[in-house]
Amino acid sequence: MIAWMALSVAMAGNEWTRCYPHHVSQEAYCRTMQVPVNHAAPSGEQLELSMVKLPAIRSDAALDPVFVLAGGPGQGASDVIAALYPALRKVHQERTLIFLDQRGTGESGALQCELPETNTSDIPLEELAACRAAMTVDSQWYQSNHLADDTDLVREKLGYELINLYGVSYGTRLAMTIMRRHPNSIRSAVLDGVAPFQNPIGGDFGATARQMLEQVLTDCEANDGCSNAFPELRVEYASIVERLNDPQTIEHPHPRTGKPTETVVDVEVFWGALQQLLYNGQTAAMIPYAIHQIATQNDWSPVLGWMDNSPFSDIPIGLYLSIICAEDATQIDYSTRPANGLGVQTTTQLQEMCGVWNTTPVGLDFFEPLQSDIPTLLLSGTLDPVTPASNGDLALQTLGNARHLVVSGTAHNTIQQPCVYNLVRDFMQSTDVQSLDESCTTEPKRPAFILSATGTAP
Repeated sequence: MIAWMALSVAMAGNEWTRCYPHHVSQEAYCRTMQVPVNHAAPSGEQLELSMVKLPAIRSDAALDPVFVLAGGPGQGASDVIAALYPALRKVHQERTLIFLDQRGTGESGALQCELPETNTSDIPLEELAACRAAMTVDSQWYQSNHLADDTDLVREKLGYELINLYGVSYGTRLAMTIMRRHPNSIRSAVLDGVAPFQNPIGGDFGATARQMLEQVLTDCEANDGCSNAFPELRVEYASIVERLNDPQTIEHPHPRTGKPTETVVDVEVFWGALQQLLYNGQTAAMIPYAIHQIATQNDWSPVLGWMDNSPFSDIPIGLYLSIICAEDATQIDYSTRPANGLGVQTTTQLQEMCGVWNTTPVGLDFFEPLQSDIPTLLLSGTLDPVTPASNGDLALQTLGNARHLVVSGTAHNTIQQPCVYNLVRDFMQSTDVQSLDESCTTEPKRPAFILSATGTAP
């Protein structure tokens, strides 16, 4: 995620002003807009939302823009412009892109808690509870329904009759909420890494991750270069897990500051690093090498960048918990715990965090499947460790004008593939999901495995 930097020109309230988001070279304009805290009381207390507009490049551009909905929940849309723009540049030729920082994110009053860094995998619950107690906002107003209503009000105030939605990860959940609450405002929707209502985020953070790790090991065994370089990979993996039943302290440069740091490494830290590596095909390709180095040399350097024990350093934890604890966490059965393994600790931590983050649960109708005839393109990666293709299949069942494309060799956020961003452009031009040529989605392959410190060569 790309950090938001100060704008070179101050935002002028209700007017678009030229601005310069960090790492964004395209023409950009910024503004803020007032929305009611409670949309049922439009003249009541107001919130100020921040947004960035990249005007369409072509002079004969379409009138309906694309609203980009970031993940998390908690990512500010303005924070992901530079990361997503290369994949959206074909769409941008013909459509304006709007990056709205949802309430509680980015520059829109981020609900952040400054938690102390620890050298363990534990969440500092006492400090988290203190942060919640000190917050002056009511967390019930920071839920998906209210974010959806904000988005539609912004659309209306900006003068757009129809908009298109591109959502990634949690952004797909928000997109579907907007589609349900404001169907007449949406021309088309692209859901990339689908999080359907009926499948709670966090029910078992590790189920798909464990499956994807197994796929890495299997694919390495089937690859001559990888299997020759790491012939005992499964044995080495098991040896690390067994060894870390007794945590060890390693000394290393801090992954962000470079200062000498000590980290207590237990099996949860190890699994947490692997889980992060699995999110991207390129980093997942490093897993066999990392396992080998740790098992044989006690060399943790390949995973140091993924061992940061502040998982919420890039998203406001207050917004994350206000949504997850009110929505998904209420649907998780914590009475039966899965066997210890990759991702289990994350689900346990969610239960603990929601125990100290008081919020108002949403109604049960929130979890009903989305029924919609809005033209919708669903996208999944075959290697995605968090929003598997089965999620897209589940959402597709109740969508009357949709198509689900599964992209081979790709993990989370499939639009980074050239094949996919061309398909997204074609879909937004025609809104005809059935006419799309999906043949290219079978072409991407898993990135070549890293076999040594020099890369893919042994």
